[in-house]
Amino acid sequence: MKSTIRLFSLLMVSLVIITTLIGCQPAATPTATSAVPTQPNLPTEQPTRATPVKETLVILSAESFTGSWDPTNHTVLANWHLEGLVFDTLWEPDKTNASADFVPRLALSWKYLADGVTLEIKLRPDIKFQDGSNFDAEDVVASVGRYSDPTKPMGFFWAEQMVGTVVDPLTVDLKTKSGQPYAPLINNLSWIHIMSSTDIANEENLKTNMNGTGPYKFVSYENEEAKLVANENYWDKVPQIKNVIYRYVADPSTRLAALQSGEADLIERVDPDQIPTITSDPNLEINSMPSNETKNLVFKWQVPPMQEVLVRQAIAYAIDRETIVKDILQGNGTVADSFVASTVWGYAPAKGFPIYDPEKAKALLVQAGYPNGVGLPELTYLTSVGFYPKTKEYGEFIVSNLADVGIKCKLVPMETASWLSALYSPTPGNMVDTGWMNVGPDPDVTLASLYKNPGLTTGGGSAEINDALLNESRMVDPVKRAAYLKDVVYPKIAQLMPQLPLFNSMLVYAKNKDLLGFSPTSTSDMSSIRNAYFVSK
Repeated sequence: MKSTIRLFSLLMVSLVIITTLIGCQPAATPTATSAVPTQPNLPTEQPTRATPVKETLVILSAESFTGSWDPTNHTVLANWHLEGLVFDTLWEPDKTNASADFVPRLALSWKYLADGVTLEIKLRPDIKFQDGSNFDAEDVVASVGRYSDPTKPMGFFWAEQMVGTVVDPLTVDLKTKSGQPYAPLINNLSWIHIMSSTDIANEENLKTNMNGTGPYKFVSYENEEAKLVANENYWDKVPQIKNVIYRYVADPSTRLAALQSGEADLIERVDPDQIPTITSDPNLEINSMPSNETKNLVFKWQVPPMQEVLVRQAIAYAIDRETIVKDILQGNGTVADSFVASTVWGYAPAKGFPIYDPEKAKALLVQAGYPNGVGLPELTYLTSVGFYPKTKEYGEFIVSNLADVGIKCKLVPMETASWLSALYSPTPGNMVDTGWMNVGPDPDVTLASLYKNPGLTTGGGSAEINDALLNESRMVDPVKRAAYLKDVVYPKIAQLMPQLPLFNSMLVYAKNKDLLGFSPTSTSDMSSIRNAYFVSK
């Protein structure tokens, strides 16, 4: 998921635009249809809640919120982080046991039926939404249908529309609208947030409030600050931290200053230059890990000459991405060599993926009819500032790389809201810098959303890529599917280069040492806040 779609209206401008178990229940049934095995842990006994040392956690976000709370109507990480505290998922990736893949949450078990297409899900009883209404099968059917709706922003994460049947109040059958197998299904269901079917029937409820079954309740949103309070009636362990304040602060230096002063307890997207300062402070510490996020240079296909594949290829070969990672990011990332990060299932280096080769870039420009860039207009490269680390610095370096092969390019740094609008519109700009977080364990979260035609951010694509993506999504044998991704899907995308992955991000958080229990994940999921607590110094 990327960091971003503001509101669905922005998407409509752009073409069709577009996360343990507590209780005493059996483990879920593994399936041969998921691309990754799915055998959850056995339940554990609910621990006793301790008296909190501090009751309010302040988190500073590097990304702005949409201000509208429909989980399916955006692809904004800040919103998704909030949702992970207010809503529950059916199951979630196991963060404690590497031998298991998922643990149940709202679902108790899941299995494929004899047809190999229909997924049967058994739900946990006696769960209530925060408005007091009961959770049941209708809510799952409505939520999955809405998430996979191709007219919704989140629909771009799915290769196919899903349809559900209520078997009884605690049993759901799910399958694709086409009736074909769908390999990413179990993986995709690990990250979608289950909403009330009553709220879904009244979209105004979804926009103005978050009503989940999760550990925190939504209280208010004002001046870029969201406030949550612990759900004292939570079906699982009630959080030890009573209040969570999640505030958008655009400037990384301001975020760090707030952490140092004690105003904030946890900050996102630490700038590499700030790491020595944080590690030398006895009250602070760094949490970092490789992430599922790739940073991409998006080519706007509807703005000439970006529809020309040779021009896109020339730009890709002209960029020295190794220097960006080593020198500008100070090693906080890895050079991309495929279209999903190496932390994602199904990753493989993409055959034909460009490397830094300015002479080849020049030759491609000649082949395209633009020797030394003659005949090309000056390109415009849009980037955000304050959100992703070092975007302006490496943007300037990329502009210099392009000049070395004869391509004139102007860097335009933008504040987050304007950049977001540009990212999901056909224009302005020839190129836009962005990140894309794969929020689940399946590669289709990235592949379907970015490379399906029309591309969510590029506004372009290829029928050949579409066919390849649909084929791989129906391959229920994980070995065959991984091979098809490696041998067909990734090389085809490399050949057409709809956009260029620059590098795989390193997630870097900084926090006060008295905050324990927060466990970063490669997907940037923050649901572990439900298990966090403060200790006395």
